[in-house]
Amino acid sequence: MNYKWMKIGVATIATYALLSQGTIPLKPLSINVAEAAVIANNSVKLTSNATLSVKDGQFLMQEQGKVFAYTLTINNKGSKEIDLTDYIIKLKTKSGKTYTTVVSETDKKKTNVAAYSTQTITYYAVVDKTTKLSDLKFYITKVDFSVKGYIRTLGAITFAAESTDKIEAYKAKAMAYNNATIRGALKQYIVTKDDSYIYVTMNFLLENSSLQAVNVSNMHFYAQNDAYAVYNVDSSTLTDVTLQPKERKIVSLSTRLPLAMEGKKFSLIAASTNEATVKTEIPVGVFDMPKAIPATAVANGTAKMVYLNGMQVNTTLKAVSTEENTDEGTQTIEMDMVLENIGTASVTAPALTYTLVTSAGVSYPLSYAKSEESLTLLPKIKKTITLTGEVPLSLKLDTTKVVVRSGVSNTSKGYVLSSYKAKPAVLTGGAMNYTHSEGFNVTFKSIQRIPLADKDVLVAALTITNTSTVTKKSPNLGGYFVLNGVELNTETQLVTYDTNYSIAPKETITKYVYVDVPYSTNVNTASIILTEPSTTENGVSKKLYQFGNQSISAIPAQSREFPYNVTGVGRKASVQLLTTRFYDNEASTYFYTEFVMTNKESRYSALAELGGYIQDANGLAIPITVTEFTEKVMPDGRVLIGAWTKVTSQFKREGSILVLGQAVKKSSSTSSSGSSNANEVLINPVSYTLTNDAGSAVKLNLLEIPFAGNVLSMRDFKTFVTSDSGSEVDGVQLQLSYDLEKDDKYDYVAGDHQVMIELVNVGTSNFKYSKTFAFKASEGSSLTVLEEGVNNSLSMTFTDPTILNKIQNMSKYVVNVYDVYGGAKMLVATKQYTWF
Repeated sequence: MNYKWMKIGVATIATYALLSQGTIPLKPLSINVAEAAVIANNSVKLTSNATLSVKDGQFLMQEQGKVFAYTLTINNKGSKEIDLTDYIIKLKTKSGKTYTTVVSETDKKKTNVAAYSTQTITYYAVVDKTTKLSDLKFYITKVDFSVKGYIRTLGAITFAAESTDKIEAYKAKAMAYNNATIRGALKQYIVTKDDSYIYVTMNFLLENSSLQAVNVSNMHFYAQNDAYAVYNVDSSTLTDVTLQPKERKIVSLSTRLPLAMEGKKFSLIAASTNEATVKTEIPVGVFDMPKAIPATAVANGTAKMVYLNGMQVNTTLKAVSTEENTDEGTQTIEMDMVLENIGTASVTAPALTYTLVTSAGVSYPLSYAKSEESLTLLPKIKKTITLTGEVPLSLKLDTTKVVVRSGVSNTSKGYVLSSYKAKPAVLTGGAMNYTHSEGFNVTFKSIQRIPLADKDVLVAALTITNTSTVTKKSPNLGGYFVLNGVELNTETQLVTYDTNYSIAPKETITKYVYVDVPYSTNVNTASIILTEPSTTENGVSKKLYQFGNQSISAIPAQSREFPYNVTGVGRKASVQLLTTRFYDNEASTYFYTEFVMTNKESRYSALAELGGYIQDANGLAIPITVTEFTEKVMPDGRVLIGAWTKVTSQFKREGSILVLGQAVKKSSSTSSSGSSNANEVLINPVSYTLTNDAGSAVKLNLLEIPFAGNVLSMRDFKTFVTSDSGSEVDGVQLQLSYDLEKDDKYDYVAGDHQVMIELVNVGTSNFKYSKTFAFKASEGSSLTVLEEGVNNSLSMTFTDPTILNKIQNMSKYVVNVYDVYGGAKMLVATKQYTWF
């Protein structure tokens, strides 16, 4: 009669081939499975076609003692079923001590191995605390009534001397769990600390390598040090998690360790619960963790990859800004957290908690909009969360960090995702270049000082280059000036004349930042603090970088022989200076200049606005008013533009200059006659020396008088007295002939120039009469329009019943001709004649 003995148990673990077959790695690089235990004698033959092998073993300290769990694999290559009740497995130490082994509840019913199949069974035993893998030996025997004692020894399996139950950090291991194979591996390891504990967050990969779905909600994790002290691990992220075949999931595990563990290693142990008479946690995998060294906070502006709901997300804390509340002794802080999903599928980010932590461990909460609590992050698209908080005025941000947690609740502190330095890594760089996190290089090129009507304006030029390979929207930047080492409180946005809203790869545009200063301010050095505007209402601008100091740059000289080029994208044009003149009237002096502006764009375009001023050798500066021209101009279209200003008697003409540049409006106010630089900023200015034609330009005859694209000649002046119907003298009439030639070199003439003819008596009675004429018709104007051509007749009557009393000696009179332009009346020609 054959007697069959029920065996205590057999354990299983998946082989490397089973683990790696058909897996889908998170990254293109595959992850090898590490074998923890090295088996000296790997297997024992049960029959000629069947073998039994021990795949691995692992320890976990529990209340009942040090539990050792091991897995056995029975491989039947024969055509007959193997009855496992014929075999006995004994676990002993090499010194001969025997341990009682228990089969796991899930494997109790495994009593045979079908033909051409493999069966795995899990055993566990409580061993001595000092027992190592290399101390253990497995004896495999078979019931055989033909031998003495009825037990025949088939062989023994031992672990090699160097064996360990630990898997190297970041290596993968196949674990036997609920009759399935689950692959596990550490993916990310974060350590922080406070005055009481070490906090460890582990992002851990679980992959179902089986062919059926597996519920992993009951998989437990523990932290165990080399002295076998065991600490609980929060695995609440596994709640209600079922892995489908071949599915992979990153779960976040966290534990709290005593401060004595700082700098030391421990093991993360995965276990399944054995629901027997004595509840036991059966370890299925032991993963060696790196040393528990608190991580250095990530530098401001540097990306850090974290896992959110199992997906890889880059996180970047950007520039921090502050606003002092002196009365309350606090400061408001604001910063941006940028999240970028670098995976291939969308992910809903969990609610995150942000805290500003000081070097003394004091925490201040940071808040953000509720609409941002649960963001859906699409692949490759960045989302920005603006964080705000209030801290003591005395707190120095360079001693603080921002700690980000997930899973925080009333009963749990959650787990740490990462920490970031609150203060920007580099604010005062001293260099002239700054690399923006969005793929731009910003360079501080120059700074110039431009006089205004009652003050000066400092204008700094910054170039922005798109260093990426894709077209990007121009960044929204601003800046503060630092003059002589003192930061000004006035912030301004960068302005530009470029009409493009985007910057192509490797393309460079120029923007300008400006500030008004009293004209008496002495500026030795100047710098710019680059800023970004807040994304919240009434928020604080974020300071990005402080450039090095520069001295005020001289305005470059421009030769009249060459055009001044306007280079702004969408505004390209050339400006050729034609004439500069001073007109001396009896009571005042005017400066007048003309230039032709040519559209260099390939489309009809609005021309850039121009502005400027004249300045003498003593620094006296007087703004000029430039004719406003708003029409779009054809490609290569030429526009004649004039500018003028009234000149004070203190102005010294010798050594004076004309400064001309592109005008950027500081406000929307514009005079009816043109633009005045009281409300504008000059960018990219050049200077012309006022020589030659800059002297007095009053002609002493009335021939070929220039009027902005018109040439007027007058002759044959005659005067007559006029009478009313009663033959009483009531005025004087002036008759003349004129030629008017229009210059066809220009497609447009900006502004309305008018001619005023003035008759002035020479003698003791110095009376005068005048009348104004137009060169072209204007809507709403009642002025007589002069006609183009030669030998045109013109007559004008001045009513004055006392004219004979005024002209006592019938001597001489003078005809003065004025160019009336905007708010100026400039005497351009004069000649004396005899009455009647």
